[in-house]
Amino acid sequence: MISSRQSVENATPAPQRTPEPGRILALDYGRARIGLALADGQARLARPLSVLARKNRGEDLRRLRGLVREYGVTRIVLGLPLRLDGTRGGACANSSVCRST
Repeated sequence: MISSRQSVENATPAPQRTPEPGRILALDYGRARIGLALADGQARLARPLSVLARKNRGEDLRRLRGLVREYGVTRIVLGLPLRLDGTRGGACANSSVCRST
């Protein structure tokens, strides 16, 4: 008969789990609306989340901060508005993000 002490000593250790990174929030930033998608921390799967009607910069940022907290977002990805041929679209001309890329 094996004692409980012997079975614990001979037990295979449980594999160490690495903590999953936080979620990724993807933004499709437009003049009237912001499209939102959420990906798991390893970016294996993204799903549409919602569309926010834009109000003003302060209110838009307040709502985005709330979503970041609610969903545990650690990274944000901003979509680059490109045309089907790969050139920068009209929305890109108004975006300071596009000017720095």
